[in-house]
Amino acid sequence: MNERVRLLGAVILGSMMSSSSSPSAFAQPSFVTRRDFFVDGRAPSAVATADFDADGRLDLAVTQKGQYSAGTSVHDQLVILRGDPASPGRFLTPATTVDNLTRFDVGAVLDSNPVAVAVAALDATSTPDLICANSSDSSITVIRNPDPVLGGAILTQYATPATPQALAVGDFNADGKMDVAVACGGSPGRVAVFKGDGLGSLVQEGSSYNMTGNNATGIATGDFDQDGKLDLAVITRADRTLRFLRRKANNQGFNVIFGRQVNPEPVAIAAADVFDGAQFVGPEIFIARDHGVDGALSMVR
Repeated sequence: MNERVRLLGAVILGSMMSSSSSPSAFAQPSFVTRRDFFVDGRAPSAVATADFDADGRLDLAVTQKGQYSAGTSVHDQLVILRGDPASPGRFLTPATTVDNLTRFDVGAVLDSNPVAVAVAALDATSTPDLICANSSDSSITVIRNPDPVLGGAILTQYATPATPQALAVGDFNADGKMDVAVACGGSPGRVAVFKGDGLGSLVQEGSSYNMTGNNATGIATGDFDQDGKLDLAVITRADRTLRFLRRKANNQGFNVIFGRQVNPEPVAIAAADVFDGAQFVGPEIFIARDHGVDGALSMVR
């Protein structure tokens, strides 16, 4: 059965500012038009945006379960929907079979269950790279240079702790190269950090970090203690807790510290600077809570 990526609108923080000279004045965003785009697979699970073909238009990268016949296991996939040059705001349908241009097999095994995708510049080329977290086979797939026109993509698998759920990217060791952090939902939840070499390869930085609580479902990055180093914020759903991985003073690894309880249960996390009426402050942490209890979004300062 064909599944669709449903777009209710794209929100870019900068575009929400009004033309007023005061950055505190926000225009009310409008999401009037819904547009559906077929990806020819099952259960789209995550989406990221970047200009993968360098044509000046944003494209979509979508993880999904692979198309299959009844009773047959297949590789799950990542597809790229190119921005339509003839119709701004619309996207071209990807290939229906794996071509390593707009459709890629991900994971080391069949039914790898990709649940998260992130964009990062892992090498010196101009094409953004993709990282996909594969929950069922405990791995991440790195797709370097996924140009949907010129091709040449390079796929590499890296093993992670059990059940990777979420991704964060940043230069955690301040060496000028992008790194990747993976939140994993095992028992207990763990976080693995992979150092980038600037050439597109990753290597795990030491052992993974024990989150104590089970099911680490979300991860975000920012300089939460204002010491000039990137830290990590992680939510564990089973014990409803926010924990921080504080970057060590020598930039060699993280210290895990307790943050606070989050009730009802947290399901997703993000971090961003917020304008307080006079200046941008932060990063602030936003946590989506509950999974069917009260539908709340919390800001943690």
